[in-house]
Amino acid sequence: LVRACQRIQHDANDEIVRQNTRGEYLFIVQEGKLESHCEKNQNCKGVLDKGEIFGELSLLYGQEYAMTVIATEKAVLWRLEQN
Repeated sequence: LVRACQRIQHDANDEIVRQNTRGEYLFIVQEGKLESHCEKNQNCKGVLDKGEIFGELSLLYGQEYAMTVIATEKAVLWRLEQN
């Protein structure tokens, strides 16, 4: 599983994923902080920190991303592709 993951870096204000776009990856936060936002009428604003994951439903079921995730500072992530 580890060999299938790709290490990626993002700078502050980089958009990692956008809500309602086709999801293809699971992400694991190694370091840095990310912020999640959802469309109106959904309560999912939050902070993603070291050790947290997102995109698991996209990876498993090919669903669209349920939230937009933006790096609030430099971040290192590991991503696992659906294929």
